[in-house]
Amino acid sequence: MSRQKFGQTALTIFNWAGQQNDYVHTLTSYSSLISKLCDAKMFVSVWQVLDEMQFKKVEIPSSIFETLIEGYIHAGQVKPALDAFDRMLKYGCHPTMAMYTCVIGYVVQVKRHHVSLRLYKRMTSEGLSANVTVFSALIHGYCHVGQLVEAQQLLEEMKKVGLAPDAAIYSCLIESFSKAGRYYPAQKLVIEMRDMYGLKPSLVAYNSLIESLCKDRKIVAAYRLFLDMRRAQVTPDVETYNIILAGFLSMKGVTKAIEIYKKMPTFGVVPNMETEKVLLAGFTRCGKLERAMDFAVSIAAAGRKVDVVGCNHILHALSMKSMVKAEEFLNKMTDRICKPDAVSYTTLMHGYCRAGKLNDAERMFQTMKAMGCRPTSVSYEALIIAYCRVERLAAASELMDELIREGHSLNVSTCNALVDGLSRAGLVDHALKVIDYVTDKKLFIDPDRLVVLLKALHKAGRGPEGKDLLRGMAKKGCLQEPYASMF
Repeated sequence: MSRQKFGQTALTIFNWAGQQNDYVHTLTSYSSLISKLCDAKMFVSVWQVLDEMQFKKVEIPSSIFETLIEGYIHAGQVKPALDAFDRMLKYGCHPTMAMYTCVIGYVVQVKRHHVSLRLYKRMTSEGLSANVTVFSALIHGYCHVGQLVEAQQLLEEMKKVGLAPDAAIYSCLIESFSKAGRYYPAQKLVIEMRDMYGLKPSLVAYNSLIESLCKDRKIVAAYRLFLDMRRAQVTPDVETYNIILAGFLSMKGVTKAIEIYKKMPTFGVVPNMETEKVLLAGFTRCGKLERAMDFAVSIAAAGRKVDVVGCNHILHALSMKSMVKAEEFLNKMTDRICKPDAVSYTTLMHGYCRAGKLNDAERMFQTMKAMGCRPTSVSYEALIIAYCRVERLAAASELMDELIREGHSLNVSTCNALVDGLSRAGLVDHALKVIDYVTDKKLFIDPDRLVVLLKALHKAGRGPEGKDLLRGMAKKGCLQEPYASMF
């Protein structure tokens, strides 16, 4: 039988029993029925029963409203639960501490923090003192919305009334202050909870504080806290190690990072893929490219997956120094490390274009295709812009057509380069084709580039087309000043 049918059956039996001459409903029978109706989410019927109890002068205990409010909460009905809480007085009931605790905890859970504060003030005005559970719910709520001053004020108020905060409250505050970059009050809370109450922060709180210190380049303080964790009998996990490794590498502390990394297995912590990403990126940022390449090879040799993003960072750094070494590493990636992606090949294309080696950039573009790696719009645009710079404009136009056929989109800077280059070369029909693309995509061509195109049209004896062009662009909302106000 469904809960709804069970509740309906209970109500039918209850009403039938009430019609018998030798039977009078007791508080127990009313309470039992209301409990069943709440389970069945038959809340309209509950209020009818409450009205009947009030009419028959049956004293309504607060426990019945506890049942009703909990029923609303379990049904996920926030407003009716709060309305029931407010309507208690009409039925001669006063909220108990247990009810305040339940409702405040619930409204915090559903992120109605302004309501939780209102209930807290009402509770204290009625002479009830908040317990640890209420303070915990309120502090968690304030932390969630970033009102850390208010959260800390509640902590002080809690201590003032003689309640000892628990580890969960302190950990929540430490984590929240740390995430807000306010590591100083977070550190004070760590000391306070340890020295005053003999408590220890959670692992999550430690990780948040260490990360906050690392981000603010306070690596010595972060490392000291990292070492303190074991003394506090909180075991660092792999995330803790990843945070401290990233911190040292951000300060170019490569030697210390390697030392910590090598000790991880000693403490029973197994490095994960994120650990390896952190080290690869860190070695690269610190300019330790040989070490980064060797590390990538060692990961692959151990049968673990190597992050291609990290390898691409190495490729980029190498391409800024030596294209020979960059291409050697690309080949090593293919043979021994991981499959290069479009970013890998495009990185080398950019490098060759910067070096003025357009033939090599073209070769890399064709290699990418031959390896079954689909070029991205960035890959195409690298070559298109390079072609425009050396005035190979027919090739640039042809590549633009291919880019569009492949379903990619040109960015506005590439369109500007094409319009400028094609117009200067007198290839006005090709330039107009780019303008058609631009207006179709609702992009804006730089006014200076339009001037170049208009001059090219005039030079080709097609001056009147320029005015039609501007009018068409204005109609589609793709014309900037000073031309837009003319149409």
